[in-house]
Amino acid sequence: MSEIFLIKRKIIAILIFGWLAFFPSIAFAAVDTSGKLPALNPICWRRDQCDEFVSKNFGVSKSTWAGNEDPCIGADWGKCLPAGSTATSISLGGKSNFAHIGVYILTIYKYSVSIAAVLAVLMIIFAGVQWITSGGNSEAITKSKKRIGGAVIGLFIAYMSFFILNTINPALVKLRLPQVYLFRPFTMMPEFCSEVEESKEGKVKFMLAAGTDKKNERAEIKINNAVGKSEGYKWSYKESPEMFWCAKRFFAESGGQTSCWGDYCEVVEGGGGRKMCLDWESGFTCLNANVGGTIRNTAIIKDNVIATIVTEEWESPPVERVWLIGYCNKKFTALEAKYSNFFYEKTVELGEWLGDDGYAEEMSDGGILVGKGEIANLPNKQVFYIKISEVAIEQMSEFCQDGGTKGYVLQAWMDEVADSFEEIHYIGRGGVDLGDKARGGDTGFFDRHVYDIDNKYFFTLDEIRGTRQKRAGDGSGNYITEAIGGLRVNFDASNVYDIDRFNPLSGLSGDDLRNKFYSRYLK
Repeated sequence: MSEIFLIKRKIIAILIFGWLAFFPSIAFAAVDTSGKLPALNPICWRRDQCDEFVSKNFGVSKSTWAGNEDPCIGADWGKCLPAGSTATSISLGGKSNFAHIGVYILTIYKYSVSIAAVLAVLMIIFAGVQWITSGGNSEAITKSKKRIGGAVIGLFIAYMSFFILNTINPALVKLRLPQVYLFRPFTMMPEFCSEVEESKEGKVKFMLAAGTDKKNERAEIKINNAVGKSEGYKWSYKESPEMFWCAKRFFAESGGQTSCWGDYCEVVEGGGGRKMCLDWESGFTCLNANVGGTIRNTAIIKDNVIATIVTEEWESPPVERVWLIGYCNKKFTALEAKYSNFFYEKTVELGEWLGDDGYAEEMSDGGILVGKGEIANLPNKQVFYIKISEVAIEQMSEFCQDGGTKGYVLQAWMDEVADSFEEIHYIGRGGVDLGDKARGGDTGFFDRHVYDIDNKYFFTLDEIRGTRQKRAGDGSGNYITEAIGGLRVNFDASNVYDIDRFNPLSGLSGDDLRNKFYSRYLK
């Protein structure tokens, strides 16, 4: 018997060791989940984010989502479980999907108690009728009393058992299995205070945690030693945006110990929008950029040779280059663009912008290269920015004058493990992957469907310029041009689909996965 026990222990030890060796990136660490502001609490998810993350990483078509549970209180906020619901062949009250088997058993119990109550009432009525019609027969009356007493005692036991068990331990009646909730990937956490939900409406107040001193940039900040603790949460982004200068740190009211950064910068000289606050090589600083953002990779499986080969993961860092591409509503072929007199004149003026014959290369899918980005590789992330000349923007607008401009997207060149060629993907609004560019004999999804993709996923010209039209406050009804920050686009490399990946959990090949995933962005 002891030999069998030792063998079992060895098997369990081997399995645990294999798990840790194969999944070294899964770590258990203390994460602050004390905040009551869902946008700043990593345990809180939006339902669509939860479904997409669980589907991609666990092969489950629909996640188990616990909505509106403390501290994730609010519309469409909840907790996310890395498992699907339990489906039953027999439905109860029209419901056949349950969060787990415990909920199913609890549902059966509730229905059983209801049925018991109905039967008890019917039994009491039946016994009462027997009593009334007994005609004084003592034997019949005794049987009626026993039936009534039995029904009352049975009903009492059915209901009191719940209260007794609940008094001993509420878990005995809730039948809630151990719940291991997922933490929201860090890229979904607002890095800047302006990105915290409802902050620009003035519904969230902030307290200064640290100023712009460089030594405070990477320091661990706690509420009890915050710079503005005596003043409390009094700063509103809507009322005093200039307070949120680039490299300042703040605590959000009801946000726990999580801090966010200010991103306010000065206006670009000579017109245009404001500079953009980015965590560049020397720390947070204001850069003269039209587009910029952070690229992370929150893949669950990483930093393991076997795992990366099996999953065909992106390299670290994952992105080789980032470009900004513009599209007209009307498609112009490479030949039309290259040899039209109109465009030839424009490309001569913009020789440094386009490079030698660079434009024709980018016209295979109808897109126009507007700007090339700079990338800084920092610990656990990449930061990029793209500066676009006003001349380039004007030429883009003029070239699309016949059909109008569809919009702009980022073109990210993804570096894949064990592959000598980059996969080119297009990143749209919200950091979503809109599809891939054709490579070799393969036809890219974005190439084939760019004009069918909903325009809401493309960036607008005003966003690129960093300006917006605002009604003048003098009562004249006129509009003035207001300088706002550059267009910030953050995206997660783990959410960029590898086009030749095979998912053994779903049984879908690369083409099937690609078409199924990207079709959501079509009109």
